[in-house]
Amino acid sequence: MNRFKIPPRPPNISPHLHIQIYLGSLPLTFLLSTWFIFGAVTITSSKLLLSTSYKNWDGVDRHHAVSAVTLTLFQFLTSTIILNLLLHHTPFHPLNLPPRSPLQKSFLLKTSFFYTLGFLLTSYSFSLSTASFTETVKASEPITSAIVAVYYGIEKISAGECTGIGMIVTGVLMTVKGANEVIPIAVASTNVTANPGLSVLITLSSNLCFSLRNLNQTLLSKESNNFNSIQFFHSLSQLSFLLILPIFIYDLRKNFLGLTLRSLSMLILNGSSHFIYNLSSTLILSRVSMIQHATYNAARRLFAILVTSFYFGVVLGFKGVAGVMLTVGGFGVYGKEKGRRRERSSIPR
Repeated sequence: MNRFKIPPRPPNISPHLHIQIYLGSLPLTFLLSTWFIFGAVTITSSKLLLSTSYKNWDGVDRHHAVSAVTLTLFQFLTSTIILNLLLHHTPFHPLNLPPRSPLQKSFLLKTSFFYTLGFLLTSYSFSLSTASFTETVKASEPITSAIVAVYYGIEKISAGECTGIGMIVTGVLMTVKGANEVIPIAVASTNVTANPGLSVLITLSSNLCFSLRNLNQTLLSKESNNFNSIQFFHSLSQLSFLLILPIFIYDLRKNFLGLTLRSLSMLILNGSSHFIYNLSSTLILSRVSMIQHATYNAARRLFAILVTSFYFGVVLGFKGVAGVMLTVGGFGVYGKEKGRRRERSSIPR
């Protein structure tokens, strides 16, 4: 129990560093579990908030929805507020990243831009198409990350690792296909994909944005002598909020439509889970490689599909179960091949 209790902060240590030291001591398995669980909560609540019509658990139709811009703005705003409170009312300073070199600021700004655009496009994709359609396209993200990482010379990947990634992506696709609809209570306008081509384009663009976000965070951490994940995430949340605020203000009336007491309470839940889920993702990316983070992300998506399918009573069927088994096997192949490559690279020549 004492492991999860934050000790008092010494007077000579900043709040960012104090929280970073504490969270840095948490096991990777704990961070992965937190990422998976709160990712499922975020996905579920996001789809409900963006649905123009859905049946509640009491069987009553609800006919209000928030816009993709409103949802994304509230997510970034919640993260900023929580971090400011957690860090003892740290002043609002998005570029507070010592030693504040021009190159570090450039990486931070590019990370924030792709991070903001990625979540905004994801929200738009959820509002335009069915849940299964969006998850099917987003399952290709490990491939995008592998291409970006290899193209920019961040990582090398073996043929065996490519096989493992291919098995993971195929397994997730089969699982999504097996679950006819992950959240069946999201009906009406989200029951049919009105423009499949546009939905695919938006979702693939969000995948590319998240891969570029991971690339720039990786480059920033390599450029910084003492990379602080908490300080980085604090700056990232503030910058992302500032980037999307003008879009929200531009169409204020439309973005305020659908805001009721119920939707506001769900936005708070969504924003809080989004904060925990993305903080965990940032901490994990600071410990593992970019491609490994992408494969974990595929597993997280599979976990969200399984949890929501179970909760809402969706039967996966034979294809869905086979997809789960293929994904697990893919992780085994990827982990084994990655271990072999590390062993070969550690042998002196």
